[in-house]
Amino acid sequence: MKGMRRKGRRMIFKKISRIFSKSEQIRETVPYHLAEQIIREAMRRGTQSINIKCWPKETFFAGKNNLADLVEEEPDSPIRFRQRNYVLGISLRGNGKDRPYISLPAGLFMPLLNILASEKIAYKGKRCLALYREPSQQTIDQYLDLTLYWEEDSSISIDFEEIK
Repeated sequence: MKGMRRKGRRMIFKKISRIFSKSEQIRETVPYHLAEQIIREAMRRGTQSINIKCWPKETFFAGKNNLADLVEEEPDSPIRFRQRNYVLGISLRGNGKDRPYISLPAGLFMPLLNILASEKIAYKGKRCLALYREPSQQTIDQYLDLTLYWEEDSSISIDFEEIK
């Protein structure tokens, strides 16, 4: 009987340790760092809403020289643009206006969306996204309550609020 209990405890411990190591591995990915940086920039600019949408290049990069040429489609990307004159743009929404922030290769869309939608931890009875202190990435700096919305214009908005 004791051997069975020990084996059961070891199995539970292995499952827990795999979950923690998986979350640490995810925290080290480009999409996770990108999600953190986008949210930090939105907070720095005083907005609490981020919008992801396909934009015509000339609209998203209005007044900026040749930046549209820097965003290239990856040949092995699972998501591609049918019309090459569109970009996947992230804008920060404030005062009812979208302010273009960054454009992404289409291949980063699903991993970024997955992190924003599901990489959450429990804090004060809520499922939230943790922002880690930048130099160490070991200590949690802030907890954010994130909600994703599918908008009428087919864009995705991410609203967030810090949990104190």
